[in-house]
Amino acid sequence: MAPVELIRIGLGVRSLTERPSRAFGRPASGVEGGVLRFLGVRQVVQGVVVGRTGWHALSASVDLLHGSSMVLLAIAQPRRYGKAAGAQALTAAVLVALEVAASRRG
Repeated sequence: MAPVELIRIGLGVRSLTERPSRAFGRPASGVEGGVLRFLGVRQVVQGVVVGRTGWHALSASVDLLHGSSMVLLAIAQPRRYGKAAGAQALTAAVLVALEVAASRRG
């Protein structure tokens, strides 16, 4: 398994285990916590699938789509979701770069 998959799985596990209030910088609702955990599951599943298939370009596309949606969320609701959405967008951008590099390596 390439380093990008291990990083992705680690980030997913972190999302699954951390307190949602830490990600949001305030007490989080049950729905917000559920969304954070859903994103954690997605990261773990995506890491395992890419590790088994090598579909780095597809994985980068998923991250690009997610990061773009988080930028829009941060713009639309900066006070409520700015911190969490900004962190998600930054993480997605780093993962896109790592996936592109992994796809070029082969």
